[in-house]
Amino acid sequence: MNTFENISVVVCTYNRSYQLTNCLNSIKNQSVNNFEIIVIDDCSNDKTYDIANQLLLNFPQKKIHRNEQNMGLSYSRNIGAELASNEIVLFIDDDCIASRSWIEEMVKPFKDSRIGLTFGSIIDPPPINLAMVAAKGQYKRCQNEGYCDSVASGGGNMAVRRDIYLNNPINGYTLEDWELCHRVINQNRLIYYCPKASVNHEHYHNLHTLLKQRYRYGVGLTWFRRKFKTAPVNLQMALAVACLVLSPCILFFPVLMLFVIPVLFLSLGYLFIKDFRKDVKSLKECIVTSPLFLLIIISEFVGRLIGYFTSPKQINFGTDYLKKNRT
Repeated sequence: MNTFENISVVVCTYNRSYQLTNCLNSIKNQSVNNFEIIVIDDCSNDKTYDIANQLLLNFPQKKIHRNEQNMGLSYSRNIGAELASNEIVLFIDDDCIASRSWIEEMVKPFKDSRIGLTFGSIIDPPPINLAMVAAKGQYKRCQNEGYCDSVASGGGNMAVRRDIYLNNPINGYTLEDWELCHRVINQNRLIYYCPKASVNHEHYHNLHTLLKQRYRYGVGLTWFRRKFKTAPVNLQMALAVACLVLSPCILFFPVLMLFVIPVLFLSLGYLFIKDFRKDVKSLKECIVTSPLFLLIIISEFVGRLIGYFTSPKQINFGTDYLKKNRT
């Protein structure tokens, strides 16, 4: 197999015509050629579909599909994988701009037949507020290039063998890319981290959107761990829970301050050290954002708690479409 001649790139999009333009232009300007671009428009109500057709008008290998109704990212990714003509399928979010060697670096590891999935680095935009400083590094899953036994890939910048994906379509909750990685590992395939396969993420947070994102992450993480029976609690979460539960009690039992204050400082210290070790924030940034980071963890904890009392919506994630098009 010539790896560089077996590539399909899937871009799922919804109402992001401007960002889609930047994304598709970066894909068209890759260091390799002879690959396929597939755009899945999730029933946008702006000019996304028209712009996709215009941008890819002269691109030799393209498929542009529009969902009949808004179905969400999981459904769209499943459809994109089904429509792909090639063995290796790359996924990139519509608000990302690929580096020129993105495809080349992402598919290199697939020369090893044991590799089932690769993922690259996601570079945050320059922070414009304290929330974005706190969020720096949230997409950094591994420190160094190489084989990775973690399921924590980034779905907005990953590649997978098409046959593996179609045997394990993603199921439509916040951490569906984690589930895909888990299934890859269970098939005795390997995951490889490619930091040089970088994309710039054009997404800007404020405190509200950041806390909402971490809440949804918490819900999805609980669903994931319930399904695969993995450990539900870690030290970071335990400390956050202690602060959340005990802090209001100080109003009625001031003596608890003797316990809560040390726990609070321990929490902040732990989060600071963990954050600083990611090597994406300066010492000053870690110090300033530690209290905010604790608030983020508490938001995630609330999501995890809600996840124990809810379940993912049982809807069709493209399976009917997949079956119809295989017959």
